[in-house]
Formats: sequence, C-alpha cells, structure tokens
Amino acid sequence: MTIDGGAVWWARQTIESDIFSSKPDVWFKIWFYLVVSAKWRDDKGLKRGQCFMKYAWITENTGANRNEIDHCIRWLKRAKQIATLKATRGFVLTICNYEKFQDTNNYKSDTKSDTKSDIKATQKRQDTKEGEEGKKKRIQHTSSDTSKNGTCPYQEIVDLYHEILPELPEVLKITKPRKAQMKARWENDLKMDLEEYRRYFKFVREWPFLMGTKPGSTWRASLEWLTKEANFTKVIEEYYDR
Repeated sequence: MTIDGGAVWWARQTIESDIFSSKPDVWFKIWFYLVVSAKWRDDKGLKRGQCFMKYAWITENTGANRNEIDHCIRWLKRAKQIATLKATRGFVLTICNYEKFQDTNNYKSDTKSDTKSDIKATQKRQDTKEGEEGKKKRIQHTSSDTSKNGTCPYQEIVDLYHEILPELPEVLKITKPRKAQMKARWENDLKMDLEEYRRYFKFVREWPFLMGTKPGSTWRASLEWLTKEANFTKVIEEYYDR
C-alpha cells in the first residue's frame, strides 16, 4: 500500500526547538504546514524547499488568524528558518534548512543518541517552565522594589507586554522615546506600580480593535502606541467599540 502525497522528515530534536517548546501552540501548526507544503524537487519555477503561499491557505489549514500568522512568520524570518519574496496574489516562501533536514544521510539514530535527545528535551521544557516562573517572581519582586524607589523598570514593563499581549508587535529595542513614554505613564498614570501596568495590558486584551481581531481591520496597537498619553487616555476611557 502506498500513501499519496509523499512525506517529509522531522528530526526528533524538533521537540527541543523554541517554536515547539516555548511559543504559542498555533505557531508550530503554521511551521508544520509550511514545511510540508514545500516542494521536494524543483517544479514549475519553484526550487526544492520552496512553495507559493497565501495567508488564506494558512488560515484554512491551521485555524490561525492573520495576526497569529504574521507574528509567527516574522519570528521565523528573524530566526533564519524561512525567507519570503512577494509575488502576485501571495508570496514565495523558502525553508532555509530544507536540504539539511530532508536528507536522511544527515540523521544518526541509535539508542544512546535518542536517549540523550529525550533528556535534553525534558530538561528544556523544565528550564522553560522554571524560566517563566522565575520571570513572574522577578516581576513581582521588582514591582515591590521599584514602588519604593520610584525607578521605572523598562525591561520588566516590556516583559509584561510580551507576556500578556504576545499577539501584538514585538519590542526588539527599548529606545529613548519608548522609555520616555513608559516612564510618563509609570509616574503620571499607573502609580509607579507594575501591577497597574499588568492590569492595563489585560484591559487592552478586551478590545478587538486594539488586538487586530476586529472584522475588517488588521491594524494592531504597539507598546509605543499604548504608552502614548493621548492613546492611553482613549483606552482607559473606553473610546473604542468592543
């Protein structure tokens, strides 16, 4: 009996990867779909490891919304796992290490190495869990300390933003203008308390327009936008429709 559609290879070390162990579950579904969609040989203008793709196809096959897809693809590109090129009505996507992982000669399989891989995967999951718990404790501890000395904890605010609003644009650099806005909200509106920032970010989650999930809109708020005085006022005064 033969199975239609062919097959792709997945390394057992996949379970040690960040996208499997520490990113939103839907990201791995997206990644899996992209890999299995890639051509296994040169065909119709596409090279081995490439495919023509549309966001609509990804949504149809993974259930992910446009914001989840966009966030995942941007992360995959930064991680040098994929490259994209705009095309008419879609884009050409290249799996950067396709040749390496789809060549069976690159795989070593024995009990010792398999056991080692399992141990490493278990350790990584444990480290991730401990890391998240440690981050929460650090944020709570920092909240207490900074409330006493008044110092604005820029990195902890960014960590909270990423933790509570992972669908929104990622902050890659804490610039001076961003610091100024975070500090202004910290001192003037949020009582110099990280828990107030936490409550604010959780409040933002309740608004589809800000999260980019409102029908007919793909715009999403960013940390810079959320901490600007005029926008902050609109959010807390419930200016936008739910």
